[in-house]
Amino acid sequence: MIFYIPPLVLSVILSLIVLLYVQRGPSSVSAKAFILAQASVLGWAVGYTIQIVADPGDKRFWVIVTNVIIMSVAPLWFEFAISYAGLWDRIRRYRWLIWIEPIIASCLIVTHESHRVYWTGLELLHLAEGTTVAYMTPGPAFWVHVVIAYATIVGGIGILGALFIKSPGLYRGQITATLVSLSFPLVANILHLARIEPVPNFDLTPVSFTLTCATIGFGFFRFRLFDISPFATDAILENVSESVVVLDAQDRLVFINQSASGAFNDITTDDVGRPAAEAIPTLYQQLGDATEHNQTEIVLESDGRPRTFTLQHTPMFEKKDQLTVRLIV
Repeated sequence: MIFYIPPLVLSVILSLIVLLYVQRGPSSVSAKAFILAQASVLGWAVGYTIQIVADPGDKRFWVIVTNVIIMSVAPLWFEFAISYAGLWDRIRRYRWLIWIEPIIASCLIVTHESHRVYWTGLELLHLAEGTTVAYMTPGPAFWVHVVIAYATIVGGIGILGALFIKSPGLYRGQITATLVSLSFPLVANILHLARIEPVPNFDLTPVSFTLTCATIGFGFFRFRLFDISPFATDAILENVSESVVVLDAQDRLVFINQSASGAFNDITTDDVGRPAAEAIPTLYQQLGDATEHNQTEIVLESDGRPRTFTLQHTPMFEKKDQLTVRLIV
């Protein structure tokens, strides 16, 4: 048993570290959705670890607890995908739809002994000397859940894939790190469901969260994941012909439309993520640290000649007067 516990404990520790790191960072809808998804992953890893070390008579209980927690992973992943892509306000009123099947499946799990629709039986499989792991024989409702859960996950992947295509470099790095981190538990879980197990009778999915956390950690420090998030560009670009530049609360460039890129020679979509003082120094000097709506005329060089621009600066705040973005038109 000693061989199996360290990787599981490492997975639990790293999952907790990632959860706490994001929780202490900037507050956003996507960060909050990720925290909930990460909490469900942490619960999965903890539940499976306890089930390994539990007495044989207690293993059934921990299988039930762990699987009820697992029910939330797919819908929470989908909620993270739509919030990260800036679609939360459009879709949140329908979010309850993706929770219908997980709630029904959870009820079937808790009451499985009375109907055996979700699981048809329990086996205690040999894992190591003196150690067993509970294996619940899948029933028809189990496979229905697997299909729906994977469809939900694929839907989230599709949303991020579409966002990847139209995003500048920094956000592509964030999306790539996110999708790569997802691939590890996805592959491990598919192998487990197919009973293709490199370590007999041992589910590698919770262990794979170690690689997931490492990849997410790389995304934090290399691509500032959850620190700089994609802006809802479709909502801005729709019917807008003016030049639009958006800075976040730390005065970093988070969005620029094509009109602004053409108007200002020293700024392109490749500058997204850079401090405004470096990416757009002349324009940034005109702004200063203003936190109030104002309008002024400035003269900037464009296409080799001076041009006069009417600059409208609009700070946007969340609750408690917390500055979120500065919109420059």
